[in-house]
Amino acid sequence: MGIDTFQTFGNPIELASKEVFRPYFDANPLRSSGQGFASLYMWSQQRYAVIDGLLCIAGQGWFGQEYGGPFLYPPLSADGQYDPEHLRKVILQAKEMLRDPDWGFRLFGVPGKCVPLYDEALAGYAERKENRDNWDYIYRRSDLETLSGRKYTKKRNHLNHFYATHRYLYESIRPEHVPELMEGLERFSSRRAARDAFDELIQEEILAVKKILPVYEQIGMFGGLIRIDGVVKAFALGSRHTADTVEVTVEKADPTIRGLYQAINREFAASLPAEILYINREEDMGVEGLRQAKKSYYPCCMLEVSSYEFLQT
Repeated sequence: MGIDTFQTFGNPIELASKEVFRPYFDANPLRSSGQGFASLYMWSQQRYAVIDGLLCIAGQGWFGQEYGGPFLYPPLSADGQYDPEHLRKVILQAKEMLRDPDWGFRLFGVPGKCVPLYDEALAGYAERKENRDNWDYIYRRSDLETLSGRKYTKKRNHLNHFYATHRYLYESIRPEHVPELMEGLERFSSRRAARDAFDELIQEEILAVKKILPVYEQIGMFGGLIRIDGVVKAFALGSRHTADTVEVTVEKADPTIRGLYQAINREFAASLPAEILYINREEDMGVEGLRQAKKSYYPCCMLEVSSYEFLQT
């Protein structure tokens, strides 16, 4: 399938799409971080269409999956109710619009609790695959805020070292901070490149963050930054995923400052309103270093998701 064919599917995801998606998202709180508006807009080589009443969001190529073909997220209804036959009809219609003769067609990001529905709807049409690389890490907000208990001893040591050796200021991000955040992003990324291989993931992430920073408020994001001697050294951006959960989409810090990542993590968690009980820190994409970093904060649970690979016909 050429890119021109994909571009004929529905509409591109733009800022105005947020209001189109709102009723579908509100009716379906059980969604992976990949199906949050901030992530969709940030990584928006993706398009959407409403097919027979269901919101269908599609993309091409899934990072880290060695798959470059078309995919569909789980279609969403405006009332949160689903019939297997109707769901199958919509997915197959989207498949015919998107299927690539070389790559085929896949469904990504089906939450574990929805697997029985999709197994029934897609029986004989697709095979379910475990998709561990895209499970979301869910943390108790109180754990990230207090870092209490023996399991967080190393985190507290790094954090206490930072607090003891730096005079810092944490403040909420405002639109006038965007130029400073852009400059800080370049500094942090160049230092990371000097330490690690400047791989495809880092490059793509920089471009994605640059895209959302100027419009973070319109997307529905909010966040905080840390200054040391007046200079931005770390920042985090997140958005409401559900009524009691915030999804952290961006977390950047100067990697040369011990305890700074622990500090921005803790300060952002502490700044959230009382009704926020959980923090979704997204998936690890199968990157081993990222996986170990996310596991080291001890998630209270994982949002398990599966993929479906459609049989070639």
